[in-house]
Amino acid sequence: MKNNYLVSCLAFARESKEWMDLDEYKFYTTSENDYWRETPGNEHDGYDVSWAFKLTEDEITKKSSRELADMIKSEFEQAIDEEFDIEQIRALINKAHDALAVNGYVV
Repeated sequence: MKNNYLVSCLAFARESKEWMDLDEYKFYTTSENDYWRETPGNEHDGYDVSWAFKLTEDEITKKSSRELADMIKSEFEQAIDEEFDIEQIRALINKAHDALAVNGYVV
C-alpha cells in the first residue's frame, strides 16, 4: 500500500526546493490526492509537511512515519489538555484511524 503522507512530504520537498524560506504565517499540510497545500490557517485540518523542507528524499523517507505518529500523539495530548468532548474525541480518533489506514499501517 502506498504511503500517502510520505508522498505528500516528498512532493512538498520537491516543489519547495528552490524556495529560500517558508512563510511563518502559512501552514504547509497534507491535502487530498497525495498532495500538500499552503493555507493561512490549515482549514482542511491536514498534517504538517513543513518539516521536510530542504531535506533529502532519503531523510524524508526515514523520518515520515515518526513525524506522522508524533503529530497524532500531539493531537491526542491537546484533546486531553483542552478536555475535548466525546464528539471531538470521536472525530480525532477517526482522523487518526484514516491517516494510519491510508498510509499502510495496521489499524
